[in-house]
Amino acid sequence: MPIMVGVGVIIVNDKNQILMGKRCGGYAPYWSIPGGRVEEGETFEQTAVRETEEETGLIVKNPRTIGVVNNLKTWLSEGIHSISLIVVADYAGGEPQRREPEKCEGWGWYSPHDMPTPTFEGCLEGVGLWLNGRFYQPN
Repeated sequence: MPIMVGVGVIIVNDKNQILMGKRCGGYAPYWSIPGGRVEEGETFEQTAVRETEEETGLIVKNPRTIGVVNNLKTWLSEGIHSISLIVVADYAGGEPQRREPEKCEGWGWYSPHDMPTPTFEGCLEGVGLWLNGRFYQPN
């Protein structure tokens, strides 16, 4: 089974809330931060900027990789092994749009201490790394 490499993007607004979307279709019913698969030849930061714009229409600035999550629980329960690089990016303003309706029901701002559920495993762990100032936490 190949390992998929993705990026999750933590975008924080001026109220210290993070942007989250409720996934739908094959991603249902999990809540997650924006993100997606790394394309060939991309840096993690380029993936963060591209995926955020594709999914939400927002342009983010100053992306920086702050952590890595090995999504083993998903692998054990669903047979999908993915690794998520967690990127924090500066929010430049604007309202998030629902640009991929087949993948996401909509976007909203939530407290990182009180995220909606069910939340995608990689998102929970990635936000936890960010909140605790850690780069990696073994499962």
